[in-house]
Amino acid sequence: MSKITEVYLSNFGSYKELHFKFSKEGLVLIQGPTGAGKSTLCDAVPWVLFGKTAKGGAVDEVKSWNSYSPTFGRVYFDDGSQVCRQRVPNDLYYNESKRGKDLNDTQKQINELLGFDYDTYITGAYYHEFSQTAQFFTTSAKNRRAITEQIIDYSTANKVLDKATAKLKTLKKFNSALTQEIVQLDASVGFLKNSIESAKTKVQEWENQRQERHYALSMKASQFNKIKSQTVKALEQKSQEFEQDRQNKIDQAGVEMEKFLAKLLPPSYYKETKLALAAKLDAIANCPTCGSKVHTEETEAIQKELYDLDVQNQGQHFIKQSIERLKKERQVANKVTNPYLAQIEAESARENTFRQQAKDLMREENPYSVNIAEAEASLEKVLETYKTKNSQLDEVVCDIVSHEQLIEVLAKFRSLLAESTVNQIQDHTNQLLADYFDGELKVQFTIEDADKLEVAITKDGNQAAFTQLSKGQRQLLKLCFSLSIMKAVANFHGVSFPSLFLDEALDGLDDRFKVKAFYLLQQLSLEYDTIFMVEHSQELKSRFENSYTVSLDNGWSKLEKC
Repeated sequence: MSKITEVYLSNFGSYKELHFKFSKEGLVLIQGPTGAGKSTLCDAVPWVLFGKTAKGGAVDEVKSWNSYSPTFGRVYFDDGSQVCRQRVPNDLYYNESKRGKDLNDTQKQINELLGFDYDTYITGAYYHEFSQTAQFFTTSAKNRRAITEQIIDYSTANKVLDKATAKLKTLKKFNSALTQEIVQLDASVGFLKNSIESAKTKVQEWENQRQERHYALSMKASQFNKIKSQTVKALEQKSQEFEQDRQNKIDQAGVEMEKFLAKLLPPSYYKETKLALAAKLDAIANCPTCGSKVHTEETEAIQKELYDLDVQNQGQHFIKQSIERLKKERQVANKVTNPYLAQIEAESARENTFRQQAKDLMREENPYSVNIAEAEASLEKVLETYKTKNSQLDEVVCDIVSHEQLIEVLAKFRSLLAESTVNQIQDHTNQLLADYFDGELKVQFTIEDADKLEVAITKDGNQAAFTQLSKGQRQLLKLCFSLSIMKAVANFHGVSFPSLFLDEALDGLDDRFKVKAFYLLQQLSLEYDTIFMVEHSQELKSRFENSYTVSLDNGWSKLEKC
């Protein structure tokens, strides 16, 4: 894309519609009352191209005040290219209909076509009270360094530095891994040595235990028949005791059962006796008044006999249950198998195997002997690996030292680049102050360390803090420095910004210094097609050949050329 030729806006902030053509107009004054929309005019191009205002505001900051219609903008270039942006619904495209996969991707493509991004464009073509360059003298030393680094060619140094840093990171990671491996290998060496000593001890212990077991088996073999005979006799004795105990249980159950049988009454006894007692009770006369039996001693005696008969009948049930229980106990006792008979048979058939066990034991191999051989072989391998890893570690440490030294050299090289660039900006700023503002003020930039840029200001040869200066003097410094940065940005990035936008860059200057500043702007107009100056000063109005007035009409901004 080439030079911007015009911009079209609709529902943009206070502008219902604006169609502005850029041309080689030299110095152009933008005037109008406060709040009329002068600064909004400066936001048009950066918002369309990058989605931000000149002051870094979000896209919603340009929503129309008086309309709910979408905000739309289009920037035209002299080669026929266009960039269009719309807010709600969001849309961004270029050259009629070209878009990326999303807004961010489309913005990236537009930046590539332009040859610069938002930060480069704003730093190289815009000045306002909130710009980075305007804040340069009041911000931190680290932020000042960040501003100047936008125009320092670190490409070669950064390329080598990135590779060296990445390699150093890899080396340190490898060094850490090697160190960890060596620590683990060292632990493995100690463990294997302890394992070998432990295995040797276990070999001897196992041999001692084998001798003890062999002696015990030999003793069991020689005493086998004697112990076997004793065991059989003991089992036979237990068998006899078991049979005697079983017979005793059977006999005892028989005796108890005979006792219960003696107490057992005939089956018809309860029924016949109860019927006889009931007949006696029926023979007793009833009371003529209540109809119940007459209460006499005979009646009570019969009722007692009936009660006793029921109790006796319940006792007969218990006797019958006891007899059945005793029968089952006798049956169980008769059926129980004598467990000692099988044990006697098994013990009698048992053979003497202890002599053979003793022979087999002496033929066994000591299992710990194998462990010693395996541990010694493992130790040899670990020691070889340990030696190799230590050799690698020495090489890595040397590489780390070399890359750290390289990074230090590159950091020094970057500092020299920064110092050279900073000196150029310093010299150009001081040159502007001397050529157009009597050289009353002078600046000196010093790079203190890797990321700080310090500023020293002198006024009439005396050191002064920025806050000690008057508002006008501070404004002179910011203006000259910003113009120096703009020139450096254009040179560094190899881009041409045909138009500059200076939003109240002379605020705080008296009329005398504003006239001096005008001469500076006149000189700059020889380098730029157009310089747009937002300014309220009536003193300067007559000096501008071209001027525009911004006014409000029914709440909408209106731009008119004077």
